Amino acid sequence: TWDNVLHLKLRSSTTFHVRIKQQETLKQLGLGLSHLPDDKTLTVDEVTEGLINLWNEKHKDREVKSGDRVIKVNDVCNNASKMLGVIMSEKSLDLLFFRLNGVEGTGLPRGV
Repeated sequence: TWDNVLHLKLRSSTTFHVRIKQQETLKQLGLGLSHLPDDKTLTVDEVTEGLINLWNEKHKDREVKSGDRVIKVNDVCNNASKMLGVIMSEKSLDLLFFRLNGVEGTGLPRGV
């Protein structure tokens, strides 16, 4: 019988860097981010008007989308609260995003 068979569904993933610098005329990042207290990543809930939206317009092959995960900000990783602190305090950001391919609106499971 097949009662004890483990079924796996493999998906490829993509990581990509977004390097931005806040400007005098445009300081709004334009990302709605969330995380749970012990999360290691930040979840992109929405992309609004701002620097990320401008990035998306110029980089259609690497657009930041809802469901993407921020896995590193500058030199900080594995701590969502600290990454958020860097985003709020630094003018130059090197953001590393993670996305599961072929799955719109989902990145990693919560708590990862």
